[in-house]
Amino acid sequence: AKDFIAQETLNSEQQSEKLRAILDRAITAGKRATDLASQNPAFWENLGGLYREMAGLVSGAHLWSQEAFKKAFALDPQNPRPAVLAAQAYLAEVASNEFARDTRQLQEAERFLTAALQLKPDYEQARIYLAVVRETQEKTTQAEDILLAVIAQNPQSTEAYFQLGRIYFNRNQITWAIEQFKKVLEINPNHANALYSLGTTYRVLGQNQLALEQFQKVLILNPGNKDVAGKIRELKGEN
Repeated sequence: AKDFIAQETLNSEQQSEKLRAILDRAITAGKRATDLASQNPAFWENLGGLYREMAGLVSGAHLWSQEAFKKAFALDPQNPRPAVLAAQAYLAEVASNEFARDTRQLQEAERFLTAALQLKPDYEQARIYLAVVRETQEKTTQAEDILLAVIAQNPQSTEAYFQLGRIYFNRNQITWAIEQFKKVLEINPNHANALYSLGTTYRVLGQNQLALEQFQKVLILNPGNKDVAGKIRELKGEN
């Protein structure tokens, strides 16, 4: 099913329409696979991933991805991966409803992350997502402790540094936030989210030239991004 996606080249004007058509075909193939082998967890995991790609394009896609990943975990309960993917799907729905957060979604995310960590206590991605849950619950000290423990175990964890930077930024601990975003970029200079966040942080400090440099790097990585292009124009005084 994933081959459908690889076979298409999307232009900027028709991207949404073509992407939806591609994913529709991929999902049809994915459903056919689960119909033919309904007890194969890999097929359900693949279908969940396709539904996840539909989020933002089709109403209900978050729910479909959650159900598919949950089915994969039910079929393979000793594998922590589909549990983490189910939790990720719940967190994605929380993020998409920033102003109307449902505590049930967070509870479900936490439930699946707990299950994954019982199976594999050192599962890095599960620990990072649990930190995201704690931050969303406004338990930022717990979130910070989890991320620091991840970094102690894996000093190359860009995602842990990035999430820690977000926490510090939201606490207005700007210097610490910059330090974390820079650590991400030392490991991966093309980490677009870290570049964007660093640019935003410099902008808060009024260091507009440094902010501009970060946003320009983001635009190179994501050409056509209107939000970033707008920020660049503002910093150049072109608006």
